[in-house]
Amino acid sequence: MTVVKACVSGETREVGSSESTSSFGSAIPEIAKSILLESIFKNTGGEVVVNEEKKVQILGTPTETALLEFGLLLGGDSHQKREKSKVVKVEPFNSTKKRMGVVIELPNGGLRAHCKGASEIVLAACDKFIDSNGVVAPLDEASTNHLKDTIERFASESLRTLCLAYLELGNEYSDESPIPSEGYTCIGIVGIKDPVRPGVKESVAICRSAGIVVRMVTGDNLTTAKAIARECGILTDDGIAIEGPEFREKSEEELHELIPKIQVHRFFSFPLIGGGCI
Repeated sequence: MTVVKACVSGETREVGSSESTSSFGSAIPEIAKSILLESIFKNTGGEVVVNEEKKVQILGTPTETALLEFGLLLGGDSHQKREKSKVVKVEPFNSTKKRMGVVIELPNGGLRAHCKGASEIVLAACDKFIDSNGVVAPLDEASTNHLKDTIERFASESLRTLCLAYLELGNEYSDESPIPSEGYTCIGIVGIKDPVRPGVKESVAICRSAGIVVRMVTGDNLTTAKAIARECGILTDDGIAIEGPEFREKSEEELHELIPKIQVHRFFSFPLIGGGCI
């Protein structure tokens, strides 16, 4: 997996190479870049290490390693970010909430929460964003629609999207309390490419020719899932892609007619990271 597109402070660019990522970092406000790097390196289940051969190695899930690599290409120093502030509380990724969070103690005092996860869910928890001048501004209708359109556009290109956000907590937060679920400032959206493995499309075609129905069951954004399913040959013109909640609302009679046509099913309870084909 690789971060190939990003949207921060209204700046949307392809970031698949070191040059394009460096250019992107120069185009966004310094404060936005700093908070983005803090989010990447502090709110993570992965780690950047130096192996026995003195080479940098990124450990973690494919999604975490993609984000950490993006942070390094932006010029971030993972060890500096980790040592600069102390982690107070961690909430690992939750397949129900579809997000993960961390609270850190800042060097000059005060606490800050970072959150990342399914773009539509994390964005809904935000009421502010960092604008093109590096100023925290209210999320009005125009800026919200721009971010939603960005998520949809990334997803339509078969990219898995994540939204990153933060919240200033002051000194009133207790680590015995859950990390807040709203009032965040949106840092940005990243689009992660998960290339289809060689042979998948051919395997799906072989299954179809043998009379085997191949369906995708996933936790991805439905638009992303549909784009990947088409790429694999799973979703056809007469096939149906459906969300879990919509599926569960159908009557038994409707399901008898619907189920044979379903080729992509998105379950809200499935994890964001990974997706899957069956």
